[in-house]
Amino acid sequence: MPGTHLTEFRSGFYSDLCQAEQIWVTAERFDKRVILSKFMCSWPPNIKKGIQLEGFGAPGGPGSRPWGSSPLAISNSSCYTTGALQNATTIDFSTADLSSWKNVVKRSSLPPLETQIKIGPKEGVRFWILVLALSSESAYDAVVVSKNKDFDEGILLKKGEMSNWLYEDFNLDNKKAIRGSFRMKLIDMGSNGNLQGFRLFVSQIFPLKGWTFPEDVAADLIDQCGPFLESISHFPYVFGWVDESTYLDDISYQAEWLSKAAKYLMSKNSWDLYLTHWHGIDNTQHAFLRFDKSVLTEEQSKLSEKTVSTSYEIADKMVGEIVNSA
Repeated sequence: MPGTHLTEFRSGFYSDLCQAEQIWVTAERFDKRVILSKFMCSWPPNIKKGIQLEGFGAPGGPGSRPWGSSPLAISNSSCYTTGALQNATTIDFSTADLSSWKNVVKRSSLPPLETQIKIGPKEGVRFWILVLALSSESAYDAVVVSKNKDFDEGILLKKGEMSNWLYEDFNLDNKKAIRGSFRMKLIDMGSNGNLQGFRLFVSQIFPLKGWTFPEDVAADLIDQCGPFLESISHFPYVFGWVDESTYLDDISYQAEWLSKAAKYLMSKNSWDLYLTHWHGIDNTQHAFLRFDKSVLTEEQSKLSEKTVSTSYEIADKMVGEIVNSA
């Protein structure tokens, strides 16, 4: 950036770095009504009369990348594992003291294990993970995730299961707490008594407001479409945090969400120009489309081809639903 040190950088995805007049600004100059739906490089908003939802668009995700992630996110996605995975948080389990847990009525065939994790930035929110063997005599097969060690109020997950959306308050830089939404998925229980290979994936934590113009549009969209999952980064798959089905779950959720949002916004507002962008195809190609297939096994090659094909099907469905809503 002119006037700054060579080691300083700012993501090029910010709308105020663009020196040309964007098409939505031009449209408004001619009294046209604009809806911007997660259109890349349109945040912060510079529309005056239209409607906008998000629009930063940087695909950074977990890890340090010069283009960054959405400045609106409370936290990137994360992974808690007993293994050694890039940018993941390593955890260790110890024998659980069940006397400190409430309402544990299900019997574990193996000695229960526990650990505590921190989710989110700064002090974050802390959760306990209780590991149990509920339906097997020889292997752990379930976890309970709870803030206060209460089995009844906790989240019971088995391998491959995703939680419902969760809502917590996060304190950032001594400011007023920001409420965010996220979900968890138990990717793998691991093996052996020490749970080697255990992986718990936590999605991006995104605020419930502050990402639309006007601001009150966010609450309406969450009510109509559910929590907004802004990031569908390919990095969790590249890092080994998640499998392809989890990756596809995320991109499918976001595509369906954008379709629902389009239908709602188009039906409730007069508009002349609707702009949207979906990064799912690009992310999929980064993670799964290999030009040198000699490095892949036959099974990996088939998996990659299937995932790429499924991503295009998701995109086609989204485009069709948006066009039908217009």
